[in-house]
Amino acid sequence: TVTSCGTPAQPLFAGHLRDLRPEINLREERDRAAELFRAVVEQSPAGTYLTSMDLREVTYVSPQLDEWFGSPGLSWAAKRHAWLEAIHPEDRARVRQAMAASDAAGEPLVSEHRVISAAGPMLHVRVQERHVLGPDAMPVARLGVIMDVTAAHESAERLASARAQLHHVLNSAPMMLFALDPEGVFTLVEGKALAGFGMSASELLGRSVFDLAVGKDPVRRARLRSALGGAAFTTVADLNGRTFETSYSPVRDAEGAVVTVIGVAIDITERVRTDRELAHHAVHDPVTDLLDRRGLLFELNHALADAARDGHGLAVALLDIDGFRTINDSLGHAAGDDVLRAVADSLRTALADYVGPYKGVKRRSLALGRHGADQYVVVLPGPYSTLEVAEDVAARLLSEVASTPATLGHDDQRVTADVTATAGLSLYPIDAMGAEELLAHADTAMYAAKRDRRGSVGLYDPRCDKSRARLSMTAKLRKAIDDELVIPAFQPIVDLTTGACDSVEALARWHDPDLGQVSPLEFIDLAEDTGLIVALGRLMRDKTCQQLATWRDQGLFVRAAVNVSARELRSPTFLTELDEVLSRHHLPADALAIELTESAATEHGDGVAAALAGVRERGVRVAIDDFGTGHSSLARLHDLDVDGLKLDLSFVSALPSPWAQTIINAVIAIAEALHLDTIAEGIETEEQRAWLASAGVRCGQGYLFARPMPGVDLARWLRGSAARSATATSTGVPLQGGAPQRVRSASSAPVTDPTAAAAAFSPTRGVA
Repeated sequence: TVTSCGTPAQPLFAGHLRDLRPEINLREERDRAAELFRAVVEQSPAGTYLTSMDLREVTYVSPQLDEWFGSPGLSWAAKRHAWLEAIHPEDRARVRQAMAASDAAGEPLVSEHRVISAAGPMLHVRVQERHVLGPDAMPVARLGVIMDVTAAHESAERLASARAQLHHVLNSAPMMLFALDPEGVFTLVEGKALAGFGMSASELLGRSVFDLAVGKDPVRRARLRSALGGAAFTTVADLNGRTFETSYSPVRDAEGAVVTVIGVAIDITERVRTDRELAHHAVHDPVTDLLDRRGLLFELNHALADAARDGHGLAVALLDIDGFRTINDSLGHAAGDDVLRAVADSLRTALADYVGPYKGVKRRSLALGRHGADQYVVVLPGPYSTLEVAEDVAARLLSEVASTPATLGHDDQRVTADVTATAGLSLYPIDAMGAEELLAHADTAMYAAKRDRRGSVGLYDPRCDKSRARLSMTAKLRKAIDDELVIPAFQPIVDLTTGACDSVEALARWHDPDLGQVSPLEFIDLAEDTGLIVALGRLMRDKTCQQLATWRDQGLFVRAAVNVSARELRSPTFLTELDEVLSRHHLPADALAIELTESAATEHGDGVAAALAGVRERGVRVAIDDFGTGHSSLARLHDLDVDGLKLDLSFVSALPSPWAQTIINAVIAIAEALHLDTIAEGIETEEQRAWLASAGVRCGQGYLFARPMPGVDLARWLRGSAARSATATSTGVPLQGGAPQRVRSASSAPVTDPTAAAAAFSPTRGVA
């Protein structure tokens, strides 16, 4: 600084110098700090602002805030009240209240709310603000940081939604999710099935699983401790009248220590009940709810095994309702069913009253079932099996039936009818050793008693007329085989979707000069019992191959399936004879297929399995017939070398009943698991065909498509089938070969013509 202090004549100047370097350095340091502040703030994902206390003036905003809330060409800082205007209208009042409370308390402000960005979308932000104090320690400005927490908020919403959905699922489905700590204490409980435990979630939380009934059982207690130690397991337990299937899965930390056990309990009460009902319906008669023939044979075979093991006897009583056909024909089938139920109830009552005093008899061995249309069978083991006691039991059963009139009809249409029955007895091991033979002998004794005196008990006598008739029938069958009077009839096996046919089944037919058309139901079993089945099978294979060769000459290339028995397969010459018959008629091996029943395939040892393997090595296909009626194990079935399974017609004819659908679906699943084809037999209605096709059964046979017919007639049918199949393929509409929608079987109406009667039989083993 310079100052003039002299005269004009002698000017003088005075001055002083000051060092400005400290001020310059301070200014540069302040600028550098401001630049550093901006760099830090502007690199942060959060936005920073500085406003007046009344929010009227915005002193500073970071670029992030301008990006969120500014408008083109205009900074957020240029707008008065910009901060409040950006807040979502619905949240504005709440934020003002929070700011007022913060100002009054002199405390920092923390707020989460919605704001509307310049681009339009709504953001969720978290605001943290504090006051800037002046020299007098009074607030002069607001310094705040705004963070975009939209992603975190959306994640929280998704998590809350997932929790809500999980809560809804767990409280809608019959299940419960829970967690146990390493000591077995409940730390989480959720789910609808919780009600089945008789406790609320709050009552279970903090309690030990070992305090509950399920944890006090010694076996389950040990398994629970093993789960807490790291072993997963599943158990089924009954609790408060409900059945639960519970799985325990340990969860480990990084070091492998069990930190918690997650459990899922599913209420399977209804599934167990349904399974039991299905198992019950599978072996019980739907009219009387007694054991049906399949269930009865199962129980009888078990009783015979027990008797053989223990050295005890066994009696079979077969009861037949007197004049039942007259009731059916005159009053109708509904009245007939009423009589069947009434007789079943009488037998149950009498049997329960009589056997009550006896002890030590296995409940399984004592059985009551419906054997046929109007026949009932009682299996009497142990102390009931002596002739005197068995006669007494049978007489009491007949007395109960005769003394209890049957009520027919319902409501004001009710009438009563007196019913009587006649019984026949056969004894193990005196009269027979096997189940079927015992039943046959009891049937013989019953018919002998009917001839003598209805309402009485007959004993089996091997000298009965029926035995002589059986010998005569055996001689006639032997001659018919020698004279080649037993010939094949052919039933088409068709594609259930297109109606195309590439295979047939050969079924034995016998017309005797004296007896007329003999039912296969009679002579097939007779051939099995007498050993004639070997010669009969040899004849059927030869005639079938002869017909196949004729068809091939006519340009018709189909495969034919013939039935074989276990006795044939065990013959040492069977495979050689198979080679010879194919060679003699100049046929490839794949022109022929063989079918054998499930029991024949699985119950006759390695000889049958070896023969089947030899058959398939030659290229001849093998199918298990009547599958589902035997007692084969899946392991045994897996070991057999076969190509397909044929559904037993009893299941098909029961469609569309739920139990039949369940069994058929199970058989299809078994076949698919073993990579086998599935064929249905006995299809009589379009409804059955459609259901089977939708269930995955590709081929089938039955009266819906065609009855068994001679080879000449089948040739004509095959040519027509090709045209029908082409139509079905082009239109997508399945064809039934011109057959009626429902064909009545022999049991639905009387057939007087012997030929028609034979043709009306439903398919069984080698029968149609």
